[in-house]
Amino acid sequence: MFRWFTMVIRCRIFNSVGVSILSDTATVDIVEDVSMMTPSLPECPTGIQEDTSKDVEYFAVDKVALLIGNQSYHHHPKLRAPMFDVYTLGILLRQLGFKVLSTIDLTLFEMHSILNEFLELLGEGVYGLVYYAGHGYENLGQAFLVPVDAPITQHSTDCVHLQPLLAAMQHHKTALNVLLLDMCRKRNVHDTSVPEPVKFEVTGNIVFGYAT
Repeated sequence: MFRWFTMVIRCRIFNSVGVSILSDTATVDIVEDVSMMTPSLPECPTGIQEDTSKDVEYFAVDKVALLIGNQSYHHHPKLRAPMFDVYTLGILLRQLGFKVLSTIDLTLFEMHSILNEFLELLGEGVYGLVYYAGHGYENLGQAFLVPVDAPITQHSTDCVHLQPLLAAMQHHKTALNVLLLDMCRKRNVHDTSVPEPVKFEVTGNIVFGYAT
């Protein structure tokens, strides 16, 4: 015994910029031999079926963001945009339900102090976000944030090491860690030290964002 199906097919093709085009229609005939089909088995009335009616919902216990914009440097070229970027991003994050700590032109002592305050606000299930705009550099894959009072020949001890910050955030069992860096990532020719490796877990809840 055979069943006969006729299908009219037309394809739409998209390119990388979203422009699409329709193909010509094509008629396809399908012949099915139903005599060779295996009849379906009845469902077991006592079987356990997976409930797919409810989607899994993800939520944060709290959302905390620290924004640092360093622009009025004592010994390095001054920058123009960090203050405005911190202001604009702060508005957007508050609209997303974040508690925002916005800071401008911090010294090394002040950067360490506000980072400690930020870490105190984190906990299990919290979304943590750090945004930094200012001077910076990388040394052997390690990132360093430059405070406004750093000398022109700054070394790692004059700056804030980013990787220990991430490890500290993970120590608080945060649900999400976002690190956004708007800074230079070139090597610092004045810093010939070898950064001590920092152990942090490579997990799926870490997001790095870099300005281009």
